[in-house]
This record gives sequence, structure tokens and C-alpha cells, in this order.
Amino acid sequence: MSLENILYNTACSEHWKRVGVYPHHGMSIPLTALRTETSSGVGEFYDLLPLIDWVKSLGMDVIQLLPLNSTGLDSSPYSAHSSLALDPIYIKLTSLPHLDSFKELEKELFNFRRFNETPRVEFIEVKKKKELFLLHYYELIYPEMQKNADFLKFVHNNSWVQEYALFMAIKKEQKYLHWKAWPKKFQDPTKLFEIMKDYDYIINYHIFVQYLAFKQMSGVKEYATEKGVLLKGDIPILLSEDSADVWFDRENFLMGLSAGAPPDRFNSYGQYWGFPLFNWDYVKETKYAWWKRRLSVASNYYHLYRIDHLVGFFRIWGIEDGKESRDGKFIPNNRYKWRFDGEERLKVLIESSSMMPMAEDLGIIPHEVPSILKSLGITGTKVMRWQSYGEDSGAYIRSENYEPISMTTLSTHDTETLGEWWENNPTEAREYAESRNFKYKKKFDLFMRYDLLADSHKTSSLFHINLLSEYLALIPEYAPNAFEDDRINIPGTNLKSNWSYRLPKTLEEITANKELSSMIRSFTKETANENTIS
Repeated sequence: MSLENILYNTACSEHWKRVGVYPHHGMSIPLTALRTETSSGVGEFYDLLPLIDWVKSLGMDVIQLLPLNSTGLDSSPYSAHSSLALDPIYIKLTSLPHLDSFKELEKELFNFRRFNETPRVEFIEVKKKKELFLLHYYELIYPEMQKNADFLKFVHNNSWVQEYALFMAIKKEQKYLHWKAWPKKFQDPTKLFEIMKDYDYIINYHIFVQYLAFKQMSGVKEYATEKGVLLKGDIPILLSEDSADVWFDRENFLMGLSAGAPPDRFNSYGQYWGFPLFNWDYVKETKYAWWKRRLSVASNYYHLYRIDHLVGFFRIWGIEDGKESRDGKFIPNNRYKWRFDGEERLKVLIESSSMMPMAEDLGIIPHEVPSILKSLGITGTKVMRWQSYGEDSGAYIRSENYEPISMTTLSTHDTETLGEWWENNPTEAREYAESRNFKYKKKFDLFMRYDLLADSHKTSSLFHINLLSEYLALIPEYAPNAFEDDRINIPGTNLKSNWSYRLPKTLEEITANKELSSMIRSFTKETANENTIS
């Protein structure tokens, strides 16, 4: 039976009909990392427009992003203040409506120029300066904008934005303290709307800013759709306890239990993430309303989305307050229950939006999960260096034998870069090279990088997506001084280098590099759409 026929008989059938059952190729990039000649210190929504054009010219059709939700002063995109609100730091300041009517604002834009030249993103400083700029812009334009029909439509269609705006207004007044440390009058969700009038000015500001963000990012999706490029978002399974969602809708969460990961070969102590678990009984009782709303809003921005920590929909490592990560336990423990619950939840996700879900099924995955994903038509993730027959076997699965309903990648935002892994793990690298009939070299050079990147686009997977930084390093002037300089995040650490990676050159310079474009184009020009599975 053809792969197309199989996928058209799964729960994801309609999604596959929209996306197409043939090899898709793309690149992954944190939006913060983009740098254009008109950026204001950080990658912005409209900076994606020239990236879309370039990706299309390369024979690719997917751009994968990290989460774009509002995170306050936390640079981690996985520690959101809201499951719905976009982060104002991504608003393209130079593209704001009627900006040319206010000369004082145009002058303020010069203050951002120095932030475009820093080797790493200065997240906190840029965010604070952008807020000052947006507050000034709000004061000047809101008196007229509040009467705008499109703005009023946005407010009417997004009731959540008032909850978020009130949360942010109080948070700033309380000097960004966790909501649990706020005065008692702010602790009762049923009385919160009574105090909204006390924060009218700043609430309207946050609503206005969300409107600006919505207009820009939804416009980016429209442009991508016209160009035939798929935007893949990232929907974290969890969010910060210090968020508008947890503060306003506490019934959806289990307070007193935090998520993490059990000990494994990478971390003998396990991981403590600090995010509350879902109260799935209540979520189900409300017919998954929280998740449906979340996906409905995200569908304005994306065609596809990464289901973060997929296994958490089946079971999750829960840690009681005050205990160590290694003292946690899987919740639920009942194997039949978590299998049944996980499949039901994934079906809800599939049916709740026009976006096609794609699973991040890495880590310790129960053996039943891959077959469930396959039966539903949800792609899994294949990090090529991890595709072996066993931890100590030294034998790698041939990439032409990967499960086609999958996405191939060489590295992710949480892993070592390709060069780091190669030189830090010579035994693994040698075994991997031999499995692909490559001549092993101790030093990871441009030729080996080219071969591995080319190979990643020839697997039997339907999707092939690599970090943009891995492609850029093909050009010596774009390559980092040390491989670790391109690392995006080291899980379980609080390093200044986490989440601060940015492109080595402007996007204008990169896209004009004919040698780079030619090499990337060579990876995608000979792809087939004849995959079949039994």
C-alpha cells in the first residue's frame, strides 16, 4: 500500500492532504537569532519575510521556529507567561503603522542600532527598551487606534487578552514578583475583573501591543502561504507556574507537583523543570477547552506545530514540592491508563485546529508510543546520531530504512552542535561515519559537514529539517570560532549563552551568498516522493 493511502486513512488525513505526502525540506531557527538591516536588536516577525523568500528559492518549503509566547524577562522561550500571548520583543518597530507621523519615534529607533551589532542577543536590555518605545508609541497612537474596526474585532474575538493584560499590569506594579507573592486581593480569580478599572491605562497598552503582534505574525503566515512555505511553530506542553493561565485558571493545573525528567545516561540526577502538571481530569471535564483555545490562537500563525515533550501526554515525571528530581515518579503509573489517555489527547489535538501536529518524541519513550503515533499519522523525530540499534550496539539504523512518517534532523536547539558532537565523541562519530560509508576524520571539517547535511536530506523521512546554523557553517566566514558558539541551549543550566545565539551576519548578506545557496540547493534538488510502507 502506498504511503499516501496509509496516511489518508489516519486521524491526520486532512492535515496530510493540505501539506502533501512527499519529501519536505527546511531549516530551523529561533526568531531571536535573525538579524536584518532593519532589526531592532533582535529578530522580529517581519524579518521572516525575506527568510521565506530565500527558503523558497532553495527548494525548501518549511521554516521551524521556537515558541514565540510572551516570557516576561525570562529569555527561555519555554518559560511562558501566557500560552496565547505573543512576546512584544518580536514586533517589527520599523514597520509600525503611521510611524512616519512621529519624528520623535523615528529618532528613538537609532537607539537600537548598537544592539544589532552585539555577537549575542542582549535579550533583557532589548526587551526593556522596546517596552519603553512601545509605550511611547501607544500614548501617541492609541487615542485614534482604539476606534479602529480591525482593532475592536481583535479584542472581541480574543477574550483571553484581557486576562493576560491584567496579569501583566499587576505583575509590573508588583515589581515582577511571582503571583503567589502578590497581595491577597489579587489571589481570587472571581474578583479580578472588579479591579480592572484600576489598571485601565496599562491594560489597554498590553491589549494594543498584542494586537500589533497578532497583525504582524498572522501577516507572516499569509505571506508564507502565498509562497508555498510551511511555518512550523512550537507548542510547549507546559508553561510557567508564574503565568496568566495558571493564575487565572488554576483548576487546569495540579499545584504542588512539578514536571521534570527521570535520571538517564545524560543526567544521573534527573531534571527539575518547575512547571506545574495538568489536572487532566478537569481538562477532560471541560472538553479540553484550554487546549482547543490554545491551538485555535496558534493556528493564526502556523501551518504545522511541534508537540513538545510528546511523551508527557501519556505520562510525565512528577516531582512533589521540596523533593529532588530523582525522587519523582511517572504520573500516571497505570500502563493501560496512560496509553489510553495519551491516544485520546492526541486525537483531540489533531481534531482541534488546521495545524498538523509533529511529535518531539525524544528521550525515554515507552515502546508502545511509536506505533500509536504511526497509527494516528503523526510524524516522530529522528536525530540521526541517535538512530542506533541500541545504546551499546555501535550499529546505526540505515537512514533509508527510517520510518517515513518522521522528521530527520542532525541536531536540535537542545543538543550539542554537529561539530561539537563529532569531536567530543570520536568513538560514536567513527561508528556513525562507517555506518554511512564515509571516511572517518577526527577533525570535523567543511567536507564532512557537507556530506552529513546532504545525507540528512536523503533519508526515507517525509520531513528533513536542520538548524540554519549548521548550514551557515559551510561557509568559513560564517562558521563559529568554536563549535559550541553555535549552541542554542544547554538543558538544565542557567548560562548567559543560553537562548542568545544570533546569526553571524545579516540575513541580507547571507541570502546574497551564492555559494551557500548553491550548496543548500544541491541537498534538495534530487528528492523523490515515492515512499511506501507496509
